[in-house]
Amino acid sequence: MSDGLLRPALALKCATVIAVLAGLICAAACGGGDAANTGRKVKAENVSADDVERDLKFDARVSDFDTDGNKLIVNVNQQWMSSPAGMQQTAVQRWLTRWQASKASDGGAAPKDTQVVVRYEGNDILTATGNGEIKVAKAAAESESAEAK
Repeated sequence: MSDGLLRPALALKCATVIAVLAGLICAAACGGGDAANTGRKVKAENVSADDVERDLKFDARVSDFDTDGNKLIVNVNQQWMSSPAGMQQTAVQRWLTRWQASKASDGGAAPKDTQVVVRYEGNDILTATGNGEIKVAKAAAESESAEAK
């Protein structure tokens, strides 16, 4: 007789635990908050030249950098050269976006001639222009070896 009562009680406990877990999962998935508050990003107009400078100083792939008007010149090291092309382009696009934002005046548009030039051992290897175009320059060593053949 006790066996007959034990099984339904165990089934009821299992069903209760499963229902509680399902409710918790649904509540966690829904979030319970205002959807407009999720995924906020810092607006680009809040970026200053100091922010760009700090980003570049703490990037291990950057040896040093300089500015020339609306041009940001970033000298990179071997870590940069050994990273995949996609990672390089992502970094350059981020630098360009932040550089443009720092050059924009009071929330206005950035100057159209802003650009980021990436150099390795004195040679320009990538140039990102204000219209979002990334140009890959041939390395001097590659062009010399091609001419020698």
